[in-house]
Amino acid sequence: GTNSLMTFDELNQEAQRTNLVVTCVAAHTTPPVYRLVDVAKQNADAYRRERERKAAMLEQRRTQTTKEVKLRAGTAENDANRARDQAASFLEQGYRVKVTVTQRRIDPPDSAKKMLERFTTLEHAKLMGEPRMEGASKHVCVLAPDKEAKQKKDAATTT
Repeated sequence: GTNSLMTFDELNQEAQRTNLVVTCVAAHTTPPVYRLVDVAKQNADAYRRERERKAAMLEQRRTQTTKEVKLRAGTAENDANRARDQAASFLEQGYRVKVTVTQRRIDPPDSAKKMLERFTTLEHAKLMGEPRMEGASKHVCVLAPDKEAKQKKDAATTT
C-alpha cells in the first residue's frame, strides 16, 4: 500500500476497517515503525515456501538414491526386457540406476557387455562414466535421469 504517517489510533482504526493486523517493524526507532500485515496471505506464502522447500529436498534425495537392477549375462530375453523396463521406470521417477550384470564361465565372453548395452540406450538415461568391471565377473554401469531429454519429450507431447 501507501506509506504515510499516522498515529497509532488511526493505524488501529485502519487495521479494523481493512481486516489487517498491526505489526511492529522497528520498535527501537523514534517514532516506532508499524506496518499493516495480511496475516492470512503471510501464512499462505510461508506454507507455499515450506512446501516448495520439501519438494526440492525430496527431489534431491531421489537423485542421490540409487536403485539397483541385477541380472545374469545368460538371462532370457523377456526377463532382460522386464529388468530394462524396471530401470526405465526408476529413471522416470528421478532415481539413479546401477545395472549389474554377472557373467558366469559358461556364458559367451561378450554377453555381459551386450546386456549392458541394452540399458545404456534407454530413452531418459544419461550414462555416468563408462561401464566397468567389478571383480572378475561383474559388469557395472550407472545411469542417471536425463532431465533435458525428458523436458524435450514433454514439450513435444504437449504441442
